[in-house]
Amino acid sequence: MTSRKTSSGYFAVPLCRLAVATSLSALAACGGGGDTGNSSNVNNASETGTSGAKGGSIPSSASAFISAIFLQTGGTGYVSFVSSKNTSSQYTGVASEQLSISTASSTVFNAQTSEVIGQYRATLARQTIVTAAGDFSTLGLGNDIQMFHQDLTGFTFGLGGSADVFRATLTSSDVSGQSIAGVATDADSGVAHALAADTVAMPGGSIRYSTQITASAPVLVVQSGAVASSQTLAQLQQQFGGTVATLGDVSYLTGMNENAPASAYAQLNVGVYAATYAMAGQSVPITLLAGTDIAFNQIASSFIVQELKSHAAEL
Repeated sequence: MTSRKTSSGYFAVPLCRLAVATSLSALAACGGGGDTGNSSNVNNASETGTSGAKGGSIPSSASAFISAIFLQTGGTGYVSFVSSKNTSSQYTGVASEQLSISTASSTVFNAQTSEVIGQYRATLARQTIVTAAGDFSTLGLGNDIQMFHQDLTGFTFGLGGSADVFRATLTSSDVSGQSIAGVATDADSGVAHALAADTVAMPGGSIRYSTQITASAPVLVVQSGAVASSQTLAQLQQQFGGTVATLGDVSYLTGMNENAPASAYAQLNVGVYAATYAMAGQSVPITLLAGTDIAFNQIASSFIVQELKSHAAEL
């Protein structure tokens, strides 16, 4: 279950499908740590978001940018790739993940995962988004993105029911004619591994997107799906220095010395977890899809899928 924490406790709402980070474990409850969960391929669709929250309305005069890329029927496409490994660190499969909206007026995204080669198994990771308005626990983005405002370079969004505390900025580049081995990638490098010896050129019209996610308000991204620290915030502060502050109802530690294993720590209930604190304009460790900031249009992604299938034995 995904939970939203308020001053009176946790309230369960449905989970979404996640691919926000690689090689992290799923968790069954927001305050726990260390439990893992594997999910097979998922085809999710939602117009209201898994939290039930809706994004802001998008003026028709400003919807062309999002529609041109993300519209499920008629858009050019936004597709990332993701690979999985077994306990011996051997690649087991590669999948594609597409982010889309069903209509031009949609403010909530749909995420669809399709296995390409091998046997892909997703590894899920719980994160808690802490804002001044509250805490929002999630298994990731995809169907959990609520879009608010957009312009010609990207859009602002909330996650798991939060306000629009994030901004996605998309930068496109034409990779037509470039070697596929130098273009295709994923967070765990399974795609690059399979296509390492492939020198074929990308077809005309191939577009690669680089997407930067920044905070638009103070925010903590807490790795609440990881194993909790054995130390308290006070003990960590004594060991690594830094300053303890609060955001919403969550205490956190930042400004530690370079020996600290994480840039920040946050206390959720009785657990202390590694976290990242960001002010407006600073980068945050989340992605729209598949744990990578790289995506491709339909022309490029379809060609990459074709080449991956011809190199399946090399995974």
